[in-house]
Amino acid sequence: MARRSFSGLVLSVLLLLCAANAGAAYSPASPNGWFPIAGRGPAAGNAQVRTDLWLFNPDASAQAHVTLTFHPAAGSGAPAGAAVNSAPIVLFPHETKFFGDVTAATLPAGDGIFGAIEWTSDVAIMGTAHKYVSSVAGTAGGTYGATPSSESMGARSSATDTVNVLRVFGLHSGDASFSTALDLVNTSTVPLPVDVKVVQSPSTAILSSTSYTIAPKSLLRVGNPFSGIAADDTLQVTVGVREGTAISSGGVLAAATVTDLRSSDANVVLGQRQSAGFLGSGPCTPDANSLCLNSGRFKVTATWQSATASGTGTAIPGSSDTGQFWFFSSQNVEMVVKVLNGCGFNQRYWVFAGGLTNVAVTTTVTDILNGTVKVYTNPLNAAFQPIQDTAAFSTCP
Repeated sequence: MARRSFSGLVLSVLLLLCAANAGAAYSPASPNGWFPIAGRGPAAGNAQVRTDLWLFNPDASAQAHVTLTFHPAAGSGAPAGAAVNSAPIVLFPHETKFFGDVTAATLPAGDGIFGAIEWTSDVAIMGTAHKYVSSVAGTAGGTYGATPSSESMGARSSATDTVNVLRVFGLHSGDASFSTALDLVNTSTVPLPVDVKVVQSPSTAILSSTSYTIAPKSLLRVGNPFSGIAADDTLQVTVGVREGTAISSGGVLAAATVTDLRSSDANVVLGQRQSAGFLGSGPCTPDANSLCLNSGRFKVTATWQSATASGTGTAIPGSSDTGQFWFFSSQNVEMVVKVLNGCGFNQRYWVFAGGLTNVAVTTTVTDILNGTVKVYTNPLNAAFQPIQDTAAFSTCP
């Protein structure tokens, strides 16, 4: 009876922690975030493209001290341009501030200049941008929410990884009355090699694939990804960082401006992820044989040995906390593993794993922040014994 009670307690705590972590992972408030596309420049009919910003401090008691930085666009393979910083901005608790035509005054980047805007703050804040065409007849455009830097997409785990890419869809790609312009932002401090593909659904046929290199902390203006491709409203664009790219933090963001050519009205469509969180937002860099779990803090690898062969498990990224490995075939998952933050319960990080195999398996989990290592072994010709280590790492926080 005591054993069943302990199992029920662990399960209850796990559910509570997962719920708490899920809420935290998707909160838009962040001390570091991005507006992927902003700027000002001429438009048809003697009009002008402009960008307005709103910043909001959701904290009920603390002031936020914010700096905005404009990172201008740079061509593929070109170095980053000179950044433009704002004066310090103070947001009182629950205060919203408006910055009209932001790159004209707050961030004086100049006419005809487009780029990405980054914020840094000592308190987690939120932001909204309005990119629009201004004319004597009024304004036409769309509003989009800012993206926390931690949601930037890191490198793919392999050349065939179709999960850890940004997907941009809903682009009116089947209507000649609309035009799409794709923009990519590198939020990291290293050059990023990226592949942009036009994919047809549900066949997943790749209609075009183009490679670019984005300078650190820069915007790359790709243009119309559908140029030369027949109109088809099932098309989507995928954006992936080349596998094996080492990124300590940050990654790529994508934004597509979809313009109705009849009215010049435009909306910004942000690239979306399939995985639950950015796999490279911590110090761990994922690769073909490594999972980066618990927001990129822990690296997990698995080696295996049968009676006749041995090898290293191939990683299958999942969410920010959970992933899988295959040993013999990508169609045959052999084990699943997760690393959970139990610091609020017993001041430990937890490791859980399960396997569908009887080969020998050595699972190695490393806390990249301090080098602490835990190794778990399963012997040959024995059913994989579940790992439920709720005292794995005493390295909180």
